[in-house]
Amino acid sequence: MTKASETLTGLVLGLSLWASLFYAKLPVDQAIQAQIVPCLPLVALVWFGAYSLGSVGWSLMTFPECSGAYEELMDEIAQAKAELRGKVDLQQ
Repeated sequence: MTKASETLTGLVLGLSLWASLFYAKLPVDQAIQAQIVPCLPLVALVWFGAYSLGSVGWSLMTFPECSGAYEELMDEIAQAKAELRGKVDLQQ
């Protein structure tokens, strides 16, 4: 299974479970049915947002240092400057 199909399967299962609770197809307490079940989509959205922010923050904190790439880039910049200086005549 691809990640997209796994995600879609999870969303469909979660939505069908919530719909069956919301429309009273599954037996639950009346207080839960009236107070908690209608708020579950909002809670899921908040959880998703918190997970997304956490994963982006963690990825930014653990971003690898690329010192070799930095040195290579600086060498290429120095070479480009040298080539451009050789092509420009400043005596005019």
